[in-house]
Amino acid sequence: MFENYAISLEEVNFNDFVVVDVRELDEFEELRLPNSTLINDPKKLANFLEEHKNDKVLLHCKAGMRAMNAAKMMHNLGYKPYYLEGNVYDFEKYGARMEYGKAPLNGKPC
Repeated sequence: MFENYAISLEEVNFNDFVVVDVRELDEFEELRLPNSTLINDPKKLANFLEEHKNDKVLLHCKAGMRAMNAAKMMHNLGYKPYYLEGNVYDFEKYGARMEYGKAPLNGKPC
């Protein structure tokens, strides 16, 4: 069922989504997608989803498991979940631009 919401690195267009990173802060600070928002707390994610209920939200993590679990939560809350398959360290191989180092203060940990 949730496989239907998985998006591969080959087919994703990041411009179509609001991107949420569900990893830990240290992982986010090491490597992240530009304009992604770090949310690894279920309550904060639920609030974020309410604020972005008209947007397509794409979840990602290091290897896909945390994103898939967050997608299940989204589904249970009534949202259409999308999550990115694949390893964050492979994103650049598929053309995604990545940022390294600490995020700027306006950079979006939630």
